[in-house]
Amino acid sequence: SRIPLQLTNPLGALNLARYIPKSLIPPDLGPKLYCSFGHPLEGFGGVTNLHLDMSDAVNILMFVADHDSEAELRELASTKPSCKHTRLTRISDIACLHKNLDPEAVQVIAALAANTGKGATCDEEPCRDGELLDPEYGAIWDIWKREDVAVLRSFLLGYLNYDDDYNSDPIHDSLTYVDAEMRAILAKEHGVRSLRFYQRVGDAVFIPAGCPHQVRNVRNTIKIAIDFISPQNADVCLTITEEHRQLPESHLRKEDRLQVCNAAYYATRAALDVLGREPL
Repeated sequence: SRIPLQLTNPLGALNLARYIPKSLIPPDLGPKLYCSFGHPLEGFGGVTNLHLDMSDAVNILMFVADHDSEAELRELASTKPSCKHTRLTRISDIACLHKNLDPEAVQVIAALAANTGKGATCDEEPCRDGELLDPEYGAIWDIWKREDVAVLRSFLLGYLNYDDDYNSDPIHDSLTYVDAEMRAILAKEHGVRSLRFYQRVGDAVFIPAGCPHQVRNVRNTIKIAIDFISPQNADVCLTITEEHRQLPESHLRKEDRLQVCNAAYYATRAALDVLGREPL
């Protein structure tokens, strides 16, 4: 009831995409269903890599699965993640994976995790395991501001040793998840931090056009998402469309699938018609 349907609904009056005639084959903006496997530890998959969309979007978490067996928790506790900040080494971290786990089982699993390797504590908020493994969390979002795109892109080009000859883009390629180590470097050396959201069932996350973002599912989840073109961000959509045109011919994002110019043109015609003026 709190979602602005005039913006997000495919037929909403403020959604510019609704004004594209069917004869022009309007873009498919959803709704889309995302069924994702999750893992409570960073570095084990269950992610949507860093990227940015040329349209606005809203993503609603509909379902979160619980870890429902002691065997599964034992397996999680004994894994060796790539990031030292995400080992399950505290009883509280393991207990919160399952609300009704037997206390004795918690002690056993905690000992197993401790033998796997001592986890280092981290002052960075995103790395705190106890917070990370809250049983109500289904997904963790990192969203960066538009004004940080240039710094983020420059950092990734150097950190990932991108090949300039290929003329590709570390954000548009959507091949990288910015992990805890990379986020720490960005914060310390460049002053760039993401806005972090912990999504629970029923939570809606709005992603403005042009904002780089990534998602990590800490549980198996089902989400519903829909894209829309807001009047406030139409200029951003045009800018990103131009960026996509600079990508290599074989790039998946090369094609202009949003038709922002068509949306703006026909929305303007509709507005003039309401005002009783001659269309352009």
